[in-house]
Amino acid sequence: VLDEQGCCLKINPAFSSHLGYSQAQMQARSLANLTHPDDRKRHEDAIAKSITHPTQAKFTCRYQHQSGDYCWLSWSIATVSPLTGETPNTKHTNTQLYCVARDVTTEKQDYQKQLVAAQAEYQAKYQAKCDEFQRSTEQTHRQFKQVRQEAQMYADAVQNMQIGLYIWHLEEKDITEGKPSEEIEKQAPENHHQQSTAETLRLVASNPAAQEATGVDALPFIGKTIEEMFPALITTGIPQTYINVIRSGQNCDLGEVEYGDQNVKPSIFTVKAFPLKGQCVGITFENITQRRQYEQAHQAKEEQLRIIFNQAGIGMARLSLTGQWIQVNQKLCSLLEYSKTELLEKTFSDVGPPEEAATDQTFFQQLISQEHDQLTFEKRYITQSGHIIWALVTLSVVREAAATAVEALYFIATIQNITERKPNALS
Repeated sequence: VLDEQGCCLKINPAFSSHLGYSQAQMQARSLANLTHPDDRKRHEDAIAKSITHPTQAKFTCRYQHQSGDYCWLSWSIATVSPLTGETPNTKHTNTQLYCVARDVTTEKQDYQKQLVAAQAEYQAKYQAKCDEFQRSTEQTHRQFKQVRQEAQMYADAVQNMQIGLYIWHLEEKDITEGKPSEEIEKQAPENHHQQSTAETLRLVASNPAAQEATGVDALPFIGKTIEEMFPALITTGIPQTYINVIRSGQNCDLGEVEYGDQNVKPSIFTVKAFPLKGQCVGITFENITQRRQYEQAHQAKEEQLRIIFNQAGIGMARLSLTGQWIQVNQKLCSLLEYSKTELLEKTFSDVGPPEEAATDQTFFQQLISQEHDQLTFEKRYITQSGHIIWALVTLSVVREAAATAVEALYFIATIQNITERKPNALS
């Protein structure tokens, strides 16, 4: 039982059992003095409210045991005024508070343990989520770094590739621009959009090899149409082919394309088109003009050599580096009495005395090793009918410059019958 100042008037044995204080120790002592510092204001407010508002008050606070420990007490307080007809709001000095407390320390401790466990579980889950997020962030960062490196690698490859590259973007253009309004108004309304717009391609990127192949600096043409950059393409179906590649999503090999205008020297290009994302098409091309000119010159030279080879008045042949006949003329076939088919199945040494085969191989190695570029020597041959003839042989090697050295390709042999110069020649 408390007075209106919150001081103890009377305690029961259970109170003494819970807090360890006797009636004498608690007599006229404020209960607030035993309250935990963090709970004291809540205790005092509850007591004050019970005096001014005599409804049953309930609250829970911590109180110090005589041993120094704290225990939790859950209070229910009823206000009683001993003066008849007097309300609790009337100013008086005899109001008493009847307080009933229940020890809830074990419940609070259990709750605290559950709270700590829940906090620990939450912290563990939170930490796990943080770790997972960290790993995900690191993985994303690594992936982004890898993608960026790959993108840079591809960009460097495009810039350094020896094949020209243009990237064109498909869009619509207004073809009525610059036309008189009267001419535009004559168009049927339903055909107005179709007749006033057309598909075109605008340049969005190129690489240095493209300028080298065409002689045109692409930088001033970025954002320009394909007709502005290559006006001679207007009369061809090439721009439409590029558009079809975008529409179909299929690669297209245009083969060899001849092109020239006021900026591009007439040239031959091999052209391939492939679709890209974002309504774009990539065009790779090579200028093969010099290659075609070389091939044509080479073919003309080969034709001249073929004529000389076949019409020569002496035997001529082309041999592999092992001495296999590769090409023979009719004069040599007649000299050795073999058909072309029969002779091509034999080697240089097969139609000579066996004892000279080693010498033949020595000559081959001297030419291959660049000890000599050409050798001239006399050699005996055995015709298909078994006759022995003497011949003056000139053997030379044809070479080609390779990446690291000059490589021998094949031998050229001229074989001239000199049997008549040998009066003692065996028949």
